[in-house]
Amino acid sequence: NAYLYFFPLRNRNEGIFGFENGQAGEWEHSLLRVREENFELERKLALHEQAVTRRLRTVNTSILNLESKAEDAAKRIGRLESIIASKGFQGKPGVLMAKKIERLEDFRRNATIELEAIKELMPQLKEKKKVTVSSPELEEKIHNLVFHGKARK
Repeated sequence: NAYLYFFPLRNRNEGIFGFENGQAGEWEHSLLRVREENFELERKLALHEQAVTRRLRTVNTSILNLESKAEDAAKRIGRLESIIASKGFQGKPGVLMAKKIERLEDFRRNATIELEAIKELMPQLKEKKKVTVSSPELEEKIHNLVFHGKARK
């Protein structure tokens, strides 16, 4: 009675719940479509969430790798600083660097001498002649490279 008081029947064709004949079936069908669409949406959402989770894992692993590399670099720098401090290299790195530069200059000079000699010998080697070095110009270039560090032209 209370239901009928709040929701009175408008005409005689309505049933007890206020639906016209056949209207309840249409509503159930539309409700099923909404539930199916909701299920499809939830499935797509779950797939998207899994993809985002995978991407986050790869980003996290790359960040962890970079952090470990940064920590290793900091440790190596600390070790080098402690070695330098313990051996007392104050003022000496310049001397060590000068010696290293001098050795590199010697290597450059020797390599240049060898290259000049190879350039001179290449035509003879191509012709398969007996190899002889008898050029006074080449001898002068070698002398300048050995004793003066660079060729004079």
